[in-house]
Amino acid sequence: MKNTSACLALLSAFILTSTASNGEDLETISRPDIAAANCPVEWAALTALETDLWEDTNPIGIDPSLDQGTTNAINKYFLWIMAREAHVASLIGISDPNVDVSSYFDGAKAKYNLSTCLTMTQAERDLVVAAYHAHSPSRPEDRIRARFFDAFDEYECMGLARASAQVFQLNPQSASFQSDYEKIMSTTLQECS
Repeated sequence: MKNTSACLALLSAFILTSTASNGEDLETISRPDIAAANCPVEWAALTALETDLWEDTNPIGIDPSLDQGTTNAINKYFLWIMAREAHVASLIGISDPNVDVSSYFDGAKAKYNLSTCLTMTQAERDLVVAAYHAHSPSRPEDRIRARFFDAFDEYECMGLARASAQVFQLNPQSASFQSDYEKIMSTTLQECS
C-alpha cells in the first residue's frame, strides 16, 4: 500500500518527539495488547494460526499528555497500518504458485478479518489528526489527514475491500479456486482517479 510505511514513520516521529522532550519514561503497550483490546475475536483467530505474531515488535510509548480516547485512536492507527499491510500482502500472496492455498487461505482470511475490524471511524481519524495538528500547528489539517489516511481510502477506491470480501467467500479446496480468484482480482480491482 502506498505510503503506509511513511505514515507509520511520520506518526512514530510525532509520538516520540512529543514525549521524548519531556525526558520521562513512558508507559508502553504492545501491538498484541492493542489488537486484543480492539478486536479480541479476530485477534484470537489470527494468533491461533500465527502464535507469535507481532511479539517481536517494539511496544508503543503512551504520551501521558493525551486523553484516553486519543491514545486509543493513535494506538489503533499504528496497528491498522500493520494489519492492512499484512492483509494486502497475504491477499496478493494467494496468487503465488509456490503457496499451498488450502493451508495459506485461513491465515490470509484471518488477516483480512483483523484489518477490517481495525478500520477506524471518522471520529477516531479526527482524534489522530487533531493530535498531530496540535504537535505541528503549521501543517494544515487537510494535509495531515491526506498523509495519514489516503492510503486507506485508496484501498476502498481500488476495490480491494470488495475483492477481499469476494475472495474470502470462495472455497480454497475447490478445483476452480485459482481461476475464481484471478477473475475476482481482474474484474474488481480498478485504478483510483
